[in-house]
Amino acid sequence: MSIEQMEYMLALEQEKKISYAARRCFISQPALSQQLAKIEKELGTSLFTRQNNEYIPTEEGRLLLDSFQKILYIYHSAIHDLERLHSVSEKCITLGMPTLRAATLYTYIYSQFRQEFPEYDMRLLEIPVTSTLDMLEAQKIDFGLFSPHQQIPETFRDYYSYHTVGHEELVLIAPKGHRLALASSEGHRLDIRALSNETLALYPPGYIVRNIVEVYLQKYHITCRTIINFKSVSTITQFVKQNLALSIVPYTFAVNDPDLAIIHLNPLMTQEIGCLSPSQYKGSEIEAAVIRLFTEAFQNAAAT
Repeated sequence: MSIEQMEYMLALEQEKKISYAARRCFISQPALSQQLAKIEKELGTSLFTRQNNEYIPTEEGRLLLDSFQKILYIYHSAIHDLERLHSVSEKCITLGMPTLRAATLYTYIYSQFRQEFPEYDMRLLEIPVTSTLDMLEAQKIDFGLFSPHQQIPETFRDYYSYHTVGHEELVLIAPKGHRLALASSEGHRLDIRALSNETLALYPPGYIVRNIVEVYLQKYHITCRTIINFKSVSTITQFVKQNLALSIVPYTFAVNDPDLAIIHLNPLMTQEIGCLSPSQYKGSEIEAAVIRLFTEAFQNAAAT
């Protein structure tokens, strides 16, 4: 079986529909069907069953697909290592993080890292946290922000190292002059139940901050008037400034905006921030330095 065939099967597992998988692999649907039949004949077992026009792995298929994932990781890692060996920029570390995180963290990390490792360069790739695993797997970045550890798929955990680098408070933001903003001016925490019947602008379902907020809303039986979904924190803050909604965001995303009132909530709501890297860096000087600098950068940002 070839590396290409393994990639076809993993694409089919992820896309579930053979037309989508074929488009992703840049081959025709009949060609992918033929490849599946050929592989199943070679292995003497069925990899998928069809349910409502979707391809679902069989028990044997699940076992083999997990093995394919590991084999492909090793293969791509070997190719990457060879490329780095012959690259003029092999001594370069690439960090992946969202744009707003980069604005508060990257300058510190970059300057300190270059002082400690003058023979290395450091680059930044601005990506959403939700893209970190894909970028690491594609070997586009060496270290990326990710959280929490439980979100790492089981099949990836043997190949990546995760380190907690900080915990960040989530705060309510409101336009200056909003009635709930009085709580911040008085230095008191606002009871989260005060959000009942308010309109919130939040990250979409599945985002880390949204998941945390929903846990608290459910726990305290809070029913909001409306929840509006935005992927961009810039759009969220503009909605808040126009008095169209309130929002809950990481503290460092709002602290430097003079047009926002920052309101600390009771109970305290925090999110874990972690750094993820391929295990090839495990125990190295580079890994230790990057983790330490991420931790220091978060501490500095929280102290501002």
